[in-house]
Amino acid sequence: MMIDWFRPPLAKKERDLLINFASVQNIQFFLITGRFGFLKQLTLRWLRKNNLFDCFDEIVVNIDDKEPALFKARSISRLEIDYFVDDDLEVLKKLTKTSSAKLYWLVPRYRDKKENGHSGIRNVANLTQVFREVISGE
Repeated sequence: MMIDWFRPPLAKKERDLLINFASVQNIQFFLITGRFGFLKQLTLRWLRKNNLFDCFDEIVVNIDDKEPALFKARSISRLEIDYFVDDDLEVLKKLTKTSSAKLYWLVPRYRDKKENGHSGIRNVANLTQVFREVISGE
């Protein structure tokens, strides 16, 4: 599973859920960020400040400043990721053409009727929805 975002801190419930899932032995978490290399230290500080740094088996930063969707596609393939969560719909749309991972669009203030226009991408309001699907094997 991979989570990519650089946003305000997660709600405590979501953060605790991520920390708990990260401790499960048969699930690996990767953070893949398309943000350019000059933001690496800022990203790592944000993760430490929000107690998320140790949740990830690997933190993959776009240090060579590749186009974000291409960088993420290559990282997903290299790491053999099964589930990918992102908040950038345009990146996810590009990934539908190159990735076999199940794709989730994390939509803040999600509404049930909101459509992303692509059947290969599932809208979710929070990580809890993704974790439920991972557990159930959907």
